Amino acid sequence: MKPVMLLTERLILRRANENDSDDLFHNYHSDSYSSMFLTRKPYTEIDQTKKFLNEWCHLPWDNEFEKFAWVVAVGSTNESIGVILVELENTCVAQIHFGISSNYTNQGFITEAAGEVVRWLMSQKEIKRIWAVCDLSNQGSKRVLEKIGFKNEGILEQKLILPAFNYLKRDCYFYAYERKT
Repeated sequence: MKPVMLLTERLILRRANENDSDDLFHNYHSDSYSSMFLTRKPYTEIDQTKKFLNEWCHLPWDNEFEKFAWVVAVGSTNESIGVILVELENTCVAQIHFGISSNYTNQGFITEAAGEVVRWLMSQKEIKRIWAVCDLSNQGSKRVLEKIGFKNEGILEQKLILPAFNYLKRDCYFYAYERKT
């Protein structure tokens, strides 16, 4: 059973609430810098954020969906600054994705949040492996994955199609975190 909330020293990872659509739209979803390495364009309307929150951060908590997300909020203000998505692929493998507002990069927030999600996933006895990919140019995500213990297992050629790069197929790093036996 996934926890509705995870706490770190500075952050709250939680199910979305009614105030998140405005914060996330302005802080993260509409920001072209924050969206650069995503498979979608920056959102242009708040309704796009509302739809995202409903699909990833509301419905999955009411049902046992295989895909779900936590809103990443600053603990002291409860301001929503990003998201962490989890996709449970089968009984023992999970994939994670993360993103944060450009106003909060290079402060260790996403490393703190992603590290907590990995700790929770690894506390689930059935999860043996977590994986993630990041564009070769995405040095921030590469550093986060390495800081939280992921190992670079190689390059997947022409695997990502990113709107910010004219929809051309791009190479990406393949990272994995294995349960320590």
